[in-house]
Amino acid sequence: MSEQSNDRIERMRRKQQGGVRTAQAPVATATQVAPAEQAQPNQKPARKAATGPRIKFACGHERSLDKVAHLPCQTCLDAARAEARRTQHERRLQKVARRREKKEDETRASGRLPDGSSFAVSYDAAAERWSGTLTIPPGDSAAVRVFTASASGVFNLLRALDGTYREWCAESGDPQRAVEAHR
Repeated sequence: MSEQSNDRIERMRRKQQGGVRTAQAPVATATQVAPAEQAQPNQKPARKAATGPRIKFACGHERSLDKVAHLPCQTCLDAARAEARRTQHERRLQKVARRREKKEDETRASGRLPDGSSFAVSYDAAAERWSGTLTIPPGDSAAVRVFTASASGVFNLLRALDGTYREWCAESGDPQRAVEAHR
């Protein structure tokens, strides 16, 4: 056999024995380098084996204590994961609560107008604007309420008239209408 194949076999034996050199193994001195261990161009140098005490896991893998010394223990990892799950759950609950509040606010602001209310709208082509009125029939109070507004679009006009009515309900002393307007 050639000297290179002998060196290769010897390295495999050392690897199986955990890096312990046998008495028959040729040992390289500081001035002499074995041919198989010479650095080849464009090749990465071989990694140095970790020295020091090693730990053997239940699965059979071994690892240097240097590599695991900076890691937290399993109890701390479990606690950190539980904390992360708890905060994520809390964020989800807060998000759902915000959505629910927003939906309730929208529902409150979208209460119906009193029965018999009517809109009247007209378009002014010269001004390119819509103008209109919202007439609220008399309820418990004896007066008919009329609100007027103008806007660039029909939808915006109706929204402005509705908003004016709701502001009046909130400002007026009529608690029944204020409750109905904000349902």
